[in-house]
Amino acid sequence: MASIALAVPAASSYIRCTRQQWHRLMRVRNGPGVAVFVSLAANLSAQVLPTARSTDWSKAGFQLSPPSSTITVDITTFGGIGDGVTANGAALFAAFTAVQGQAGVILFPPGDFLFTSTILLPDSVVLRGATADSTTLTFSLGGVGHCIAAIGQEEPQHFALSQNSARGDMHLSLASTVGIDVDDEIRLYRDDTALVVSPWALGTTGQLARVVSVDPDGVEIASALRAHYPLHAAPYFRKLAPVRHAGIECLRIVRTDATPPDEWSNIHFERASHCWVKGVESDRCNFAHVELFASTNCEVSGSYLHHAFAYGGGGQGYGVLAYFTAGENYIYDNIFEHLRHAMILQAGANGNVFAYNRSVDPYWTEGIFPPNSAGEIVLHGDHSYLNLFEGNIVQNIVIDDSHGSNGPFNTLFRNRAGGWGLIMNNAPATDSVNFVGNEILGSPGLYLPNGVGHFEYGNIVQGTIDPPGTGDLEDTTYYATSLPDFVQVIGGWPQVGPNSLPPGSISAAERYAAGTALTVCDGYDVGMNPAGAIDGTSVRCHPVPFHDHFMVEGLWERNGDIHLRLRNTLGAVVLERLWTRSASAVEVSGCGILPSGAYVLEVWDGRGRRAYLRTIKQ
Repeated sequence: MASIALAVPAASSYIRCTRQQWHRLMRVRNGPGVAVFVSLAANLSAQVLPTARSTDWSKAGFQLSPPSSTITVDITTFGGIGDGVTANGAALFAAFTAVQGQAGVILFPPGDFLFTSTILLPDSVVLRGATADSTTLTFSLGGVGHCIAAIGQEEPQHFALSQNSARGDMHLSLASTVGIDVDDEIRLYRDDTALVVSPWALGTTGQLARVVSVDPDGVEIASALRAHYPLHAAPYFRKLAPVRHAGIECLRIVRTDATPPDEWSNIHFERASHCWVKGVESDRCNFAHVELFASTNCEVSGSYLHHAFAYGGGGQGYGVLAYFTAGENYIYDNIFEHLRHAMILQAGANGNVFAYNRSVDPYWTEGIFPPNSAGEIVLHGDHSYLNLFEGNIVQNIVIDDSHGSNGPFNTLFRNRAGGWGLIMNNAPATDSVNFVGNEILGSPGLYLPNGVGHFEYGNIVQGTIDPPGTGDLEDTTYYATSLPDFVQVIGGWPQVGPNSLPPGSISAAERYAAGTALTVCDGYDVGMNPAGAIDGTSVRCHPVPFHDHFMVEGLWERNGDIHLRLRNTLGAVVLERLWTRSASAVEVSGCGILPSGAYVLEVWDGRGRRAYLRTIKQ
């Protein structure tokens, strides 16, 4: 199909759709109060957002499978004590040693485990609790250090590109490929002095990539370039040695020491790849709850990140921060509460996806500005570009100029802002933003898209479609290739924006409103199999809530002993059973005497396979 180009004066020369034409009415804003309208005939199934203004956001998140064989150890085996007063650094070091450099899981049973120094996560090691409301890691670090960090390395050698590379290319031409191998991870650089204003952000507007093939003329990378790399910008890359496949799951992090003005985070991923945070509650941070520094394909999901020690300027009270070239990270189905900036991008972050998150009670101490006007979705400057925010429910969206303008084609799709609305600074303003299907409601509910070259379609501003005549938005997602589980929970797409039938909510918002299950780490087998063991099916229990008995099903298909413990929220064992079994299900009776409340069920067999499940006694 032939390309159709719309000529637009000034900053945005063309809005181009090369894959399809569509019959929609679209508006490209070219400065305050100036709009250009065009009707394009075409394919009814086409996506409203022009291809040239997007990227392949399906690349965000895991693209590589974690190791299939793991060693599982329990920290209490090595002297770990969850009493809240005994330091556990030595016990954790012993557990790391027992894993012997292989892929492993360190289990933390219910309890409060104190740490007085930073936990440095090695490659392919997972810290896993029972649940976020029963396993706590408390950090008292004397005002210095991150709580948990995974930090990779960057090699000094430069590999200069030998030909111009354009946005969309997947091949990088090189004079020599000596020293480069398939699966190497690299960090691209270019001269970006004209793109950033902060000296500390120079060199951050490139891209993180993975080599998938090597030929005599160069290398092929897994994802297309999201920017141009002309030779006059002296483009080159360096190889990375990232931490891969490290994870933090199903536990609570409590920090007890304030560190301002030093920027220490609760979870710090630096040059990390395919690492994750899942089902974690993080209580009080200094800089950020989760910091993604030059990290790629990491995921943060099902977590509850809330409160900070301070909420002023200079880097305080962030939820998830992606910066310094961070790319293709996937942050979804989380709850943020009482933070300065819940979701924030700066310093060259590109290709990231923030989807279906809920933020409540934004707060900052910023002088003349109202305390509740802090941005929850924030583009903070220094040329972050081609990032996607989809389906989030917040109060305030802010595209600011704290560190100069942002780059092009950041996309806000079907988000709901129920407080101050959507505000863009203008000194300088950020250009070429995509605003599609967003809801602006509440009070004062502003919609102030300063700048030029924006794409706007199907936004609902205080009940009115903006631009007029664009209310027939049929696009449901700009990144997912299938319906995620957490979207199925609330009935599918779309739930926010025009054509949402019925107008609805998202999973994270429903969890917060209910006040229960603020984190999500169930719904899958949380036990990991040791090397040589057969894969287990998903262990589950029912009914929930139970009265005098419950069933445990989906047990591993091997004859042998099955152990079961039921713990209360204080970590005390209130019931214990042992079966020599031949079936895949067992009945647990004699529960009528237990007090009503929440419990953690721990199930394991003689081969080291283990699962934790949360249940309720009524």
